Amino acid sequence: MSSMSSRSIISTPVETPEFVEIDLRNNSCPICRNVLRDCVQLPCGHKTCESCIDQLFNNSISEGTCPVNDEDCFSFSRNDVVPDYGTRREILKSKVYCPYKTNGCATVIEWQKLQNHKESCEHKPRECPNKNDGCQEILSFKDITDHITNHCLYSLVSCPHCQSPVMRKDLQNHHDDCTRFPISCKFHCDVGELPREEMKVHENSCPKKLAKCPYASAGCTFEGKENEIKEHEKTALVYHLSLNQDYAKNMEQQNFNIQQEMQILKDQKVHMEEEIIATRNDYRTLVQHYEGLKKEYVDFQMRVVSTVEKVFGMEELLKNVPSKHTTDNLGRELRSLKDNQEELNRKLSAFDRQGFTSGDTRRGNTDPSSTEALKKQISNLEKQAAIQDIRLAELDLRFQILETASYNGILIWKIMDFARRKNDAVSGRTYSLFSQPFYTGRFGYKMCGRVYLNGDGMGKGTHLSLFFVVMKGEHDALMPWPFQQNIQMGLLDQQDGSQPVSDSFRPDTSSSSFQRPTTDMNTAVGCPMFVSHAKLETRKYLRDDTVFLKIAVDTSGLPHH
Repeated sequence: MSSMSSRSIISTPVETPEFVEIDLRNNSCPICRNVLRDCVQLPCGHKTCESCIDQLFNNSISEGTCPVNDEDCFSFSRNDVVPDYGTRREILKSKVYCPYKTNGCATVIEWQKLQNHKESCEHKPRECPNKNDGCQEILSFKDITDHITNHCLYSLVSCPHCQSPVMRKDLQNHHDDCTRFPISCKFHCDVGELPREEMKVHENSCPKKLAKCPYASAGCTFEGKENEIKEHEKTALVYHLSLNQDYAKNMEQQNFNIQQEMQILKDQKVHMEEEIIATRNDYRTLVQHYEGLKKEYVDFQMRVVSTVEKVFGMEELLKNVPSKHTTDNLGRELRSLKDNQEELNRKLSAFDRQGFTSGDTRRGNTDPSSTEALKKQISNLEKQAAIQDIRLAELDLRFQILETASYNGILIWKIMDFARRKNDAVSGRTYSLFSQPFYTGRFGYKMCGRVYLNGDGMGKGTHLSLFFVVMKGEHDALMPWPFQQNIQMGLLDQQDGSQPVSDSFRPDTSSSSFQRPTTDMNTAVGCPMFVSHAKLETRKYLRDDTVFLKIAVDTSGLPHH
């Protein structure tokens, strides 16, 4: 019914109070057994809570049954249930106790007025205003003023002596340092109590202050008042003379010890000067060694440049004549270049260990600015060697690509370290891998494969995604565009070499993926759900942590240059 789709104007408060007296026989719900809330009336005359209505229909939309189940009760629909405003008014006018009755509130009030009373009730528990400073007390509103004024440990009070504001809990500690706190003279004179700052002045001139004997530095421990000190000096002449003699002997011994220490320091100074001379000689030898090594390194750089030029020449040769003899020669050149690089690194390491160990560790680093400059030069030398290593790696990569390139439109892609590479994809370190390029002919299309080991798009997290990529080639001007050759992609069975998992498609010539490339490669196209991980990661397809993928491009109809 529409009247029950939202809260009525006359509604029951959320909390149930303690009633002074209520007729539960006529004002309790037969379903929840509690005081009727937002009372509604059934066609048979019985009453329930509005929130309990749904339980009457037993998940049926059409008919409900009265929970009282008297003889005159009958089935009814939701539209037959109406709000009982009269009963609601009667219940809301029932007398109830204030919920803060246990805190001392004796108010008895109508239920409908209880909420307003609660907001202003002086017995309502409240937090101490000093909560942010640390007070955790919960008090009635009427007790807060007395608590803050007389009891709260976190209230600010004025020190009765210096008037400084201090938390009540810190007042005793403050008295230990307060400059106006009254204290007694430590010499027990008759001055009485004075503020701490005034007592310090008094103690300096207190007549009962004890003074030390003038011969205290010689060892006399006597202390007394001024007149007692004078009498002590007269009666202790022999004792003081003995103390002075002992003091003089002690000073002579100390003087002798100081002279010995000075002689030791002079000897150490001479030794250090000898060490400095020896270290400088070692440094000169180190510089000469470094200059010779630097010349050797320059010669080596020239050899590297010459070798790199040879490698570039071999790459051009490989583009035209892909023979085993040519690739073997390129491999030997690369290995020779690496051997020379490693030899230089060994010499640099030996030079660093020999030079700085002999010069710094054995003699002591007495010329730090010169040695640090030499270390910096050697560090730069090693950085240049590292750059050569990077160049070697690039040449090695080119060599591998040239050696594995195919020119018949077929790519057999061997992916090793599958588990590690897949983990890299899952962690986001390396989402995808590109294969080496392959070609439809010596002067044909240049292409490659792209794989997402942890899937891409719809296959992310569940499948291996395999894609085909048209790359920018050296002979694109001689080829027909857009790319129109049929493409087949497959997963090779490592038991019999068959291709049970495969997919093929014909290029969409309107797609930018098959137009002539203007960048290094076009957008990849393929199968986001090429093969599931569950199927792929079996002995049939994954062995020795390696899988084989195949991409075959139909080369029929292509020009032969």
